[in-house]
Amino acid sequence: VWWDFEDCDIPAGIPATNVSNNIISGLRTRGFKGPVSIDAYGDTWQLSRSTQEALASTGISLHHLPSSRKNLASDRTLMLDLVLWTVDHPPPAHLFVISTDSDLSSALHSLRMKNYNVLLACNSHSASPALLAAASVVWQWGKLARGEGLVAQ
Repeated sequence: VWWDFEDCDIPAGIPATNVSNNIISGLRTRGFKGPVSIDAYGDTWQLSRSTQEALASTGISLHHLPSSRKNLASDRTLMLDLVLWTVDHPPPAHLFVISTDSDLSSALHSLRMKNYNVLLACNSHSASPALLAAASVVWQWGKLARGEGLVAQ
């Protein structure tokens, strides 16, 4: 799982310790089995120390990218890590991106055309049609993070 936590932040009132389990529950509800790793990208300085510790305690790997570089660095770093992962994981394989950034749509569409199963969680009210079309399964991020929207569209 590649999560842009600035684009899709933790909804208010949700303990950070619940997010990982809710993401995994969403995957299990859809029948996805196997190991799950979650990498989160963004400016970790914008997260409280307790939130950072809570996320890390659930196995989420935090990748610090300063806000001043967010527009380029976060997306590029997330995409680079995703592409590097595909080198070791040929299709068919599942990949799950949590982001609303339309800049990812072309790359995700290409991966889907190469027989990767592209899963997406996003803020659907602000996601571009191209981003939504690049995924084979879509969750509404706020609901998934709260453990409510476990059945994807």
